[in-house]
Amino acid sequence: MDFDFSLYLNQLPVQVASPFLYQWVDDFSGTASGNVLLKGSLEKPDLKGDIRLESVGFRIIYLNTKYKLTANTFVDNYFIDLRDASLLDEFNNEALVYGGLYHKNLKEFGVDLSVWPDHFMGLNTRRGMNSLFYGKAFVTGSVDISGLLEDVILDINLEANKGSEMVIPINLTADISDNEFITFVNNADTLLEKFEVRTVAEPSSFSLNMDLSLSPDARVEIILPEDLGNIRAQGYGDLNMNLNTAGNFTMAGDYRVSKGSFLFTVKNVYKKRFDLVEGGTISWTGDPYAGEMDMKAIYHVKTSLSTLGTIQDTTSNFRSRVPVDCVIGLKDQILNPTVKFGFNFPNSPEQVRQSVFSLIDTTNEAEMSQQMLSLLVLNSFSFASLDGNEDFASSVGGSS
Repeated sequence: MDFDFSLYLNQLPVQVASPFLYQWVDDFSGTASGNVLLKGSLEKPDLKGDIRLESVGFRIIYLNTKYKLTANTFVDNYFIDLRDASLLDEFNNEALVYGGLYHKNLKEFGVDLSVWPDHFMGLNTRRGMNSLFYGKAFVTGSVDISGLLEDVILDINLEANKGSEMVIPINLTADISDNEFITFVNNADTLLEKFEVRTVAEPSSFSLNMDLSLSPDARVEIILPEDLGNIRAQGYGDLNMNLNTAGNFTMAGDYRVSKGSFLFTVKNVYKKRFDLVEGGTISWTGDPYAGEMDMKAIYHVKTSLSTLGTIQDTTSNFRSRVPVDCVIGLKDQILNPTVKFGFNFPNSPEQVRQSVFSLIDTTNEAEMSQQMLSLLVLNSFSFASLDGNEDFASSVGGSS
């Protein structure tokens, strides 16, 4: 059957496009007006026309972001071309849009779009929406989208701006009954032996290659395995995130901390927030769960040194409260960090440091763990022997 007629659109609801885009887009609103000349047959239609998109609202499902698009479009047998396009996010920030949808006689639809955002909301997901990363991102840069709708390629180069808060959860499926983050006695088990990491790849209708530049304007949170605490940081980094259609996700790059905090957690009950030391790093070389960290965090206390016992001193340093920096060093894999404890004595004479470390064996990890927890919980050093403090250590979170 052949046909030859003109189709006039007067504020046609754009929901009519949902069957073509349902995998990508929902929450349509707005209208389309214009005219299209349609000739040919059902098997091979011939069309040409102009359509005005009027404040067309929609949500990109994967990003959970809502936008409004206003544009003039030119339609022919091969392309739906967006012209004079204006794309606004929920805060009326604008992105430039070039390109459109291509097709073959209204079949085999694909996309060929370039988007140039400027402090534009590019992500608005919550925990549970995406197991790989979530949060809010206001970005500047470029996004190229191409390919058939069932096999779209996203090539992204962005810089995260002020207001961005990215979260990278390190997910584990196993339940954790004991905190092995602090070890008070020798134990052959390791975190990786107790934990089972399961990353189930789910097929996707698109692939993603994203280069993301981070500055201190953006906040990054690394949620460590349960009972280990979390890291919240601001700093500099360049990360590449890649997701293929088989559902395999990789991440590569380095992140350097400028400032932030480490929430030190014992048995998910006792928590202290440490300040991150500038210059710490987290690096990825592919597996997002195999990131390598090298950073330090400090918690400041004031305490008397008298609990360490009798120290020969002619000054008042050991009779008054002195500032002590409790230092946690985190190295190696995020899933199985090597944890080292240490102490600094800012603004104290060298005699104080030498006298304290003559009574504390800094090479004994169990003793250092005990002293650290004593400072954090009781605000004092522990004088009693390690053997006499096993009950204290176990009550705070140690294992035997």
